[in-house]
Amino acid sequence: ECTTSRVLGAGLSQDCFWRFALRSEEARIQFDSLADQLHICAGGPVREARASVNHPDSFDQVTALVMGTTVSLSIKDKGGLGQTLIVLRRELN
Repeated sequence: ECTTSRVLGAGLSQDCFWRFALRSEEARIQFDSLADQLHICAGGPVREARASVNHPDSFDQVTALVMGTTVSLSIKDKGGLGQTLIVLRRELN
């Protein structure tokens, strides 16, 4: 599923996301594959952030500049939903 969203500073982003069963191996494999592709396409350094929290939710994110556009990829465990979400976002200029 993809949508266009308004971001801080009145910009726009295109956000695509996929839903998986909570903490499924399939979600982690897909995230790692997309992160590898982002590393290959990046026009410079890639930032990685990992957050561990004391409840069922968790969050990992990879951000890079690809052909002059900021692209971020995240995987989020959403305990309340019983789902893991992968979100791919690119800024629209």
